[in-house]
Amino acid sequence: MTIANELVERVDFNIVRRLFFKLDEAQRLKLIAEAEREKKTKASSQDKSTKQKRIGESVYGLWTDLGIDITEEDIKEARKEMWGNFPRDDI
Repeated sequence: MTIANELVERVDFNIVRRLFFKLDEAQRLKLIAEAEREKKTKASSQDKSTKQKRIGESVYGLWTDLGIDITEEDIKEARKEMWGNFPRDDI
């Protein structure tokens, strides 16, 4: 392990905070903007790789990459099977 790696491992929040406030305002804003860009880049690459939907987003087209083709006839048949013996008399 190099000296630089050891120093990075020892850095804690308070040290980073003190260094941050030693910067002038323009440098702080630049650092914040850069951190935001990096955060967005990481988030978008994770979204693309995992293809996860966020809560509240539309699920339309969720299975398009699986090649599933459900026809209107398939839906009608499934409904007949589900509701065919409803209501049951034996309950």
